[in-house]
Amino acid sequence: MSVSEELSSLVDGRAVPAAPRAVVLPADDHEYDEPSQSQAIAVDGSTFFIEYIDGLGFKSARRITVTQLYSGPDGEPSIFAFCHERRAPRSFRIDRISCCIDFDGVVHDDPRRFLAAALGVAIPSTLMPADPSRWMAMLAIVRDEAAILASVSRSDGIMKPVETSAMLDYLLWRIERHGIYPTDDEAENIRRYLERLRPGPDAIDRAVRNLGNLDHRTLARMFGACVAVMDADGVRRREERNLINSLAVELTGVSLF
Repeated sequence: MSVSEELSSLVDGRAVPAAPRAVVLPADDHEYDEPSQSQAIAVDGSTFFIEYIDGLGFKSARRITVTQLYSGPDGEPSIFAFCHERRAPRSFRIDRISCCIDFDGVVHDDPRRFLAAALGVAIPSTLMPADPSRWMAMLAIVRDEAAILASVSRSDGIMKPVETSAMLDYLLWRIERHGIYPTDDEAENIRRYLERLRPGPDAIDRAVRNLGNLDHRTLARMFGACVAVMDADGVRRREERNLINSLAVELTGVSLF
């Protein structure tokens, strides 16, 4: 098993947090629009709770992990996601999402703005490339390392606040090396981005491949961050240690432990 497959298996096998509000599901919502590869934009697997009204007026409230952004048959931006209540894929038109809710209960009443921040993708009225904003520029710098660090953090079942802080320290350092100095509000947005992150197999595989392009100093610092995440809760678990070691061997040819 490759390190990408190992990371994906560990993340996928962990339960998502409890729903921040009551789950509501319509009697039947099995139909969904699966985007074609040519029209879809892959995203890294952001997990949160949504309240939604479908085309027939039925309300639902559920936990989802978003994997793709695409333009639906009617041209409206939509998200393709894994529904944790149905344990199956579903699609949702963005203009029908009433609100998005983080697992700590924070409510976001502007779904389009929230999704742009959570997914790191501009969401205009049509899915044409947009000029990168400051936020998108920051995510472009750290997206791959964030996916790996979040996977390491979730490998033992839960992302703890001390682990999030260790990840954030590294990601802020990476961004500042590119001459961008995040404000306190931007740092908080990055922290929330990490907390929602539940990378899927494609995101993890892409991240591992791209990490091979990092310079030695950055790669060493990134592995230091992985170790800091592992040690943040005061317990060095074998699965975390083996995972980081496998990643180091794949990227550098040298084991850390």
